[in-house]
Amino acid sequence: MNIAVVGLGNIGTVYAAHLAAGGRHRVYACVRRRPEPLIVDGAFGRVTGEVEWFNSPSHAPLADWIFLATKSQDTASAANWFARLLKPGTRIVVLQNGVDAEARLEPFRAGATVIPTVVYTNSKRLGPGHVRHMRPEYDLAVPPSRDAEELISLFTGTAIRIEQEPEFLTAAWRKFLINLAANPLTAIVGRGIGALRGEDMEQLALQLLEEAAAVGRAQGAKLGPGVAREVLEWMAAFPADTGTSMLEDRLAGKPLEYDALTGAVLRLGSRHGIAMPVNRMVMALLRGISGVGERKAPEVV
Repeated sequence: MNIAVVGLGNIGTVYAAHLAAGGRHRVYACVRRRPEPLIVDGAFGRVTGEVEWFNSPSHAPLADWIFLATKSQDTASAANWFARLLKPGTRIVVLQNGVDAEARLEPFRAGATVIPTVVYTNSKRLGPGHVRHMRPEYDLAVPPSRDAEELISLFTGTAIRIEQEPEFLTAAWRKFLINLAANPLTAIVGRGIGALRGEDMEQLALQLLEEAAAVGRAQGAKLGPGVAREVLEWMAAFPADTGTSMLEDRLAGKPLEYDALTGAVLRLGSRHGIAMPVNRMVMALLRGISGVGERKAPEVV
């Protein structure tokens, strides 16, 4: 198979390295700069792999599979890659946060099959092209289908574990709730996940999650009345200094992935007529720290 990996951050590196090390497919990275040789460390040991590199869509071969591993806000910037890589039968595996992968890809997929995922892989950058691969029980959950079976077969002989999840919508929303609380709030306060453990922040996070859970239920997810508290208890198991991708992006001065998280839940909540004052406040703060809508201050004379 020809497998294109669009975006080679931590998550893209994990999947590209495992596929390349497996030696069964042609794996190539669609990125601006030549990647370092890929190194992934985990409980399985060390995996190393080298991938081909294309920095221009004009030279990239057609793909049987595309792994989209950019941040969600960079999806549109990959449009030129899609125009070159897609052919009849190409499948796009979305390795991004959020619960609206199909809608996000609709303008670019040109009829290709989109496979949404719940990404459980946790990764930490150790150096250029070098990440630590951590996971709970498995790496990806996908909706059951023939495409899912073929996706699983791509990773035969590797340490990547993918499960077909019959209750995919519910699984996606449970993961979405974790991201919806942890990412925006840590980015706003500029601290790790321990910042959510004070009484005031915990109440804020609970209200945010309860609003979002109501939207998830309206969408069809099976979320119990205690799901907000369950999410906070799950996060409490992590060390207080545990960071999030949005916090890392804020500290690095990069764009924040708030539209696929807070923006998405606000759009869905509006569709169902659900009031979301806490999430709207969080959205305003995220826009503020991102400089969205800033006006140049008048000169003082």
